[in-house]
Order: sequence, then C-alpha cells, then structure tokens
Amino acid sequence: MQPATPPTEFPIQKPTTSAGKQAAKLHQLWCEQYGRADQVEVDYVAAQAAKQETQATLKDVLAKRELGEATEKQVSTAEDAYAAAKGAAEAPWRERAEAAVNASEKRREEYEAFVDENLEELVTELEAEAEVAVETIRKAAQTMADGVAAWRAVRGRAWELIRPAQLINAGSIPHLSGSAEAAATAATRLLADDDGLALPVPDRRHLDQRLIDLGLPPKRSYHWSDHTIDAATAEAVEGGTR
Repeated sequence: MQPATPPTEFPIQKPTTSAGKQAAKLHQLWCEQYGRADQVEVDYVAAQAAKQETQATLKDVLAKRELGEATEKQVSTAEDAYAAAKGAAEAPWRERAEAAVNASEKRREEYEAFVDENLEELVTELEAEAEVAVETIRKAAQTMADGVAAWRAVRGRAWELIRPAQLINAGSIPHLSGSAEAAATAATRLLADDDGLALPVPDRRHLDQRLIDLGLPPKRSYHWSDHTIDAATAEAVEGGTR
C-alpha cells in the first residue's frame, strides 16, 4: 500500500479572499487527515509492542506460579492484560491504515482540485506579499548603491585632505573591496532592470494562457503584440472579443 502524500506548508500566509480562506480550510483538513493516517501507524506499532510486553509478563508470572511465587490473581491479571493486548494487536490494522490513507488522499485531491479551479484568485493572495518582497529588494539595492557612492565620496575627500601632507599618499587609503564593487554593480543593474524586480508570482498572461488551454475565456483581451500567448490563440481571442 502506498503511503499518504504528506502535505506541504500552505503557501498563503494570511488569506483574505473567500477562495484563499476556503483553500486554507481544505488544506487544514488534508493535514488533519494525514495526521490521522500517520497516527494509525503509530498505534499499530504501539499495539504490537504492548502484545510483546504483556506476553513476556504473562510468561514470567506463569513461571513464578509454578514455583509458588505468584498467586492465581496475579496470573489472571496477566492473562487478561495479554488477551486485551493480543486482541488489539490483531485488530484489522491494514484495513484501518488503508482507510486512513485513502481518506488523506481524498482530502488532498479536494484541496488540489479547488486550487486548480480558483488559481487566478488565489494568486492574487500572494501578490501583496510579492510586492513587499520586491520593495524590500529595491530598498536594499538602493541602500547598497547609495552606501558605495558615499564610501567613494569619503575616500575622495580623504585624498584631498592628505594631499598637502608630507610622507603620505593615496596608497594609504584602502580601495573598495572586489566583493563590494561587485555588489554595487549588481545593485545598480538591478535598479535599472525592471524585469529583475518582477513579482515572484505567475504572470497574468501565463494564467490567461492556461485558461485558454483549458477551453475557458481569459481574463484579458490580447493582441498580436502580446507574445506570451501564441499568435494563433491571440488572433482567436482578439477576434472573439471584438
């Protein structure tokens, strides 16, 4: 029997839309059922261990009774404990495990089907987080660029300061390290490259292409200049939206 598919962390930290909240609920149900499937395995192992333990205890008590070192009440108690543990160990664990795994997979399928049907709305949940992340990168890049520019300016003033002095020259002033130079160059390029600061979520055109491939209408109208969607599809969409 194949084990249940373990759920990953729900990707939306603070869902606000109805679709986001429903997806979070379905994901939680999947997590709970997966935990149940895992618990069945834990319970099975515990039952087998309890059977072995009570069996060992029973054997020990029976041996002591033969030597007159254990009472009939102690034997009866040990026998009852072993009978209960044996019954638990021989319960239909395979069937229980299969049912729990199947239920977990059903919950997974429900969650994945909902995501598939509501992907466009769910992606919007991540856009706000993505915008914050992009702005953080932009600020960090700007800080790096500004910091390096300030460092170079201070170095220039330091040279001007020592020029009149004797027995010292520009070699006494450190140069910016290679790693700092590289970081500054990368920061400058990043700030000038809009594509380098794109939101880390699926592009709207790709989402619309997906809808078209599924035989559904896209959210936007497209023209020939929109190369993300293939030319034949763009023509068909353009013609159908006139």
